[in-house]
Amino acid sequence: MQMVKTKPFKTENITNYLVQKKDLLAEKSLQIARLANGNLNTALQLSQTEIKEETHLKEFQSWMQICYKANLKELAKWTDEIAKNGRENQKEFLQYSLKLIRDCLLVNTLNESLLKTDKEETIFVRNFAPFIHGENSVSIFEKTEKAIKNIERNANPKILFYELSLQMMRLLKVKRKLAN
Repeated sequence: MQMVKTKPFKTENITNYLVQKKDLLAEKSLQIARLANGNLNTALQLSQTEIKEETHLKEFQSWMQICYKANLKELAKWTDEIAKNGRENQKEFLQYSLKLIRDCLLVNTLNESLLKTDKEETIFVRNFAPFIHGENSVSIFEKTEKAIKNIERNANPKILFYELSLQMMRLLKVKRKLAN
């Protein structure tokens, strides 16, 4: 069997397909299309899984605020809540988190034209970008990707998100080195 490579689909094309063929709302379709990052198969899988009504953006904002404040009591409540979500929702959330962190790096490198975000996400990314930089971004990506793999391997979500959050607390406090 020969493998054929195709170019990624445009976000608009995936959105239109989901609206027309899967009868999803335009806003939900756009959210799924952005998460799929040009992969129609991933978009179809995401459209079939139950996506929690609370947006990933609000969840991510809440998580990062808890991590930055180092509020362990709130962190325990947050990890209990996210542990109630299904594994697919947890993976989606972490993939969305990676996307937002990538977007923060784009803002830091002055490549905002490459952002694939809506208005609310763009505002958040611009405000959160100073906390994500070259000194901590690689570690954040590695730890988040490792968490996704561990979820796939049936890790305990409470322990996993608590540990990841503790690491995020440390990484968000890392100062950016400025060129002299």
